Parts: sequence; C-alpha cells; structure tokens
Amino acid sequence: MLIPVLNKESTAQELANLCWLLNESKNSCNDSNLRWKIAQLASDTEELYESFIEDFNLLPLEASNHYKEFSEKLSDGERTESLLSFAFNSVAVIDCARYEEFESGNEFRNKIKFIRNETLRLLHEKKGRSNEDE
Repeated sequence: MLIPVLNKESTAQELANLCWLLNESKNSCNDSNLRWKIAQLASDTEELYESFIEDFNLLPLEASNHYKEFSEKLSDGERTESLLSFAFNSVAVIDCARYEEFESGNEFRNKIKFIRNETLRLLHEKKGRSNEDE
C-alpha cells in the first residue's frame, strides 16, 4: 500500500479540495435533510482549513481544477454521490498521510478522522436514498 506524503502546502491543497467538494455536494443535493448534514460537515471542514492555513501562515488556495472540470461532466442524478465519493477520497488521503515539515497533532488528526467518518456516513446515506428512488 502506498502511503501519501504531505507537507504543509499539499495538506492545505487537499483541505481546499475537500471544502470545495463538500460545498458542491451540498449545492447539488436535492434532499433537504441530507443537504443540511452536508452543510454542517462543510462548515466544520472550512473551520479546520482556515485554522490550518492560519497556523502555518499560508495563503488560501483554490480547489484543484480537475475536480471542477470533472464535476461539470456529471449528470444531476450522480453529482452529489460522486462529489461525496471524491470528498471521502480526499479526506482519506489526509487521514492516512505521513507528514513532512510539520507535526499534524492529535487535535488535527481527530478532526480529520471525524470528517472522514461523517463523509463516509453521508455517502452511504446518499447511496441508500438513491437505491430507494429506483
């Protein structure tokens, strides 16, 4: 298994990607209950991102263009689930990474684990609701 190696800048980029993915998931979701849950998680993620870039004196970053370009190609029916899947992948990378140049700290790791678990739970909830619609 390959373990990603992240530094401060690449961690900030993954967090920016994660924020964008969760916000886009929220914006594309038709289910108001699920949209509210995604919004709560997106807010928690944005707080973590803002704290991270402030702690390490980094400039805010934009999400990677490949997510934006790919999301434009998704149909409305698969958009929320696909974006949540990408968000889970992004937070999983942060969760299992080995860090260079800085110590991630227990508080950061605990928040990442929470976000990972919640993203997976929301992805399963979305998948379950999609199956009910069929």
